[in-house]
Amino acid sequence: LSAGGRWHLDGYNETNHHLFIVVETTSRKVIEAARIDVSGSEDLIVSLPEYTEGVGITYNGKREEVYIPYDNHPSVHVVDFGGGGELHEIMVPAYGNDGSAVDSESDTLYIASWAHGEIDVIDLEKRKLVRRHPGLGIVPHSFAFAFNPNTGLVYFPKGATAVNGTFGAAIYAFDPSTGEVKKIYTGWAPIDLIEVE
Repeated sequence: LSAGGRWHLDGYNETNHHLFIVVETTSRKVIEAARIDVSGSEDLIVSLPEYTEGVGITYNGKREEVYIPYDNHPSVHVVDFGGGGELHEIMVPAYGNDGSAVDSESDTLYIASWAHGEIDVIDLEKRKLVRRHPGLGIVPHSFAFAFNPNTGLVYFPKGATAVNGTFGAAIYAFDPSTGEVKKIYTGWAPIDLIEVE
């Protein structure tokens, strides 16, 4: 892997012991995605087209794919490690795509644009945008998104600045099937979300 810059931790597959990371330079150009075989030698490095500010990067263990949305480009890159590192690009309507969550059972990716206050729904099987949910206000610029397979809801802290901070005292529960949003008042400012079983 190229030295320097940032390494984004995308995920870890506990079954085959593969670690997934994305590398960007100090000038924020996203240059590589990697699968690191921590118990063997089946590493794979994929070169990327150097779009800037990859954020909300996430891993889908079911499909063995890494998704890279960008703050500065209306695009999501799909690195298909299950398919030998094949690279795909899915165009989205806007930039500022900082939050992402995966519904692995329905092969759906949710991408949030903080700049436009919307959530885009991507069909991972067809690799295309299938629906937009606009008018959600300021969606966090802190990459804090989570999908709950038990409820079918996407959760995110509400209210943000454009400087990587989340402020307010509520988490929103978003229903992708209806576009309805409900508040969960917390009484504290949610900074990040962690998924637990």
